[in-house]
Amino acid sequence: MLKSIYIKLTSIKFGNLFVERSLKLFYSILSLYLGSNFFLKSDFFVLQQITLFQSFLLFTISLPVNSILVRIGNVNINYFKSLIFGTVIFRFVAGSISLGLFSIYLLTAKFDYNDISIILIGLLPILLSNIFITDILPHVYDFEGRKNWELVFIYLLFLVIKCLMIIFFKSILVKIVIELIEMCVVILWSYSTYLKGFFREIPTILYLKRVLKYAKISTGLYLNGILSVFILRIDQFALLSFVDKNTMSSYMLVVTIASLFLTPMGLISDKLAFVMSIAKSESIGKFSDVSKKSLKRFLVLSIFLFLLFVILFNPISQIVFNRNLKNFFTVAVILGTSIISNSIGMIFGQINSIMNGGVFTMKRSLFGCIILVLSVNLGFYLFGLTGVAIASASSLFVTNVIFWFFSKKVKRIIFYKSKVNYSI
Repeated sequence: MLKSIYIKLTSIKFGNLFVERSLKLFYSILSLYLGSNFFLKSDFFVLQQITLFQSFLLFTISLPVNSILVRIGNVNINYFKSLIFGTVIFRFVAGSISLGLFSIYLLTAKFDYNDISIILIGLLPILLSNIFITDILPHVYDFEGRKNWELVFIYLLFLVIKCLMIIFFKSILVKIVIELIEMCVVILWSYSTYLKGFFREIPTILYLKRVLKYAKISTGLYLNGILSVFILRIDQFALLSFVDKNTMSSYMLVVTIASLFLTPMGLISDKLAFVMSIAKSESIGKFSDVSKKSLKRFLVLSIFLFLLFVILFNPISQIVFNRNLKNFFTVAVILGTSIISNSIGMIFGQINSIMNGGVFTMKRSLFGCIILVLSVNLGFYLFGLTGVAIASASSLFVTNVIFWFFSKKVKRIIFYKSKVNYSI
């Protein structure tokens, strides 16, 4: 089974979107590593908050371009390009509201004004990147069948610069300034080359009509994305009301290390979704067989990654992040089980999405948020941090595994009996 998984992974051809996501993910991990080793503890905690809020900001201001491109870009890429101006306006408004809400939350969590200011400034690079739609470029390049090596080169160049500046200055503000400069360079490059003249193509009234249509067909995906991220992070938000910053920082680092071992599953899930979509277009039988085989492979690989996480947790926390987290080992093992439940949930979620024509529903995410809000608070009062970890892991298992067994469409595919043996 593991040999089969290896062969499938090595045969995958990675597109622009995969390359860019991998680079950004690598820098996020590297940034936390450098922060834990070169920043003061207070600055590292601020860096963790910036990383936490970035995941929400990405979903709040990034319209689900993946799904929209599949439905529009493949058919008419020029029509998709005409949506850009409206997307800029929409993201600017959504991003500004999000920063305001983050500020209110940080004030209620009793952060001092200096830390709040640094966190908000630290979010500006990702805000600029999404407002000026540089995140859309990899999708467009993929559909046009060409590589965006210029953009990759810019990211790599600034990655090296940022790492050197962090090591030399040991300042989170220097890191943020370099990231702002990087985004300005990317935006200027994008609008002087590939996106040049886009805003002059269509009258303003059509921009507004099209962005309203864009927002309408995206609402379900949009809110589902926000709720999905909220499920993964709500325990960290809740803990700020219960524990001190050092304990909170250690807990967040446990979550970060666990998420590293989930990364391989997330990176290949998009490619897997394409394979499953093709199978669905051929026949239900093939789609069912491909889905079941994908589920088995994800299950085996996720169990392997979970065991690897348990073995390597203490060495990684001490060697990579320069933290002694032995007291958090039980919490780590409990949270690590989410590697398995999240991996299974990826397959079930893809099945549900494909069966619904590419549209995600909000029921699961809303259900998960309600359970997690209630269980996290109860868990802390009963068992402290261990209780929070149990509540978080249990809620993820319920929403990623149990919930889907109440979905008729998912059950139909998982328990479908095909007379033909398909292979992928």
